[in-house]
Amino acid sequence: MLAVGILWPWTWIFSTSPAVLIEDHIRVVPPTAPGELQLALARSLEKHWNENEAKLNWLYWAFRAASLSLVFEIVAWLIALGG
Repeated sequence: MLAVGILWPWTWIFSTSPAVLIEDHIRVVPPTAPGELQLALARSLEKHWNENEAKLNWLYWAFRAASLSLVFEIVAWLIALGG
């Protein structure tokens, strides 16, 4: 089951929609200042980073558990075949 969880196609977020940036920051009166826009982009990218990091941490632990299970299975097979 861990292998299925690891190999499942996960949704990753790497970017911010240009359409959203234009509507929320450029086509408003007054337009967002460049420094404020950079801050908004940094916050958006940080949020995406945190969401991806949470998924990736789970995948790392699932991979570790699957690897450990494989080691135990190999040892069990070696004992069963040798004895």
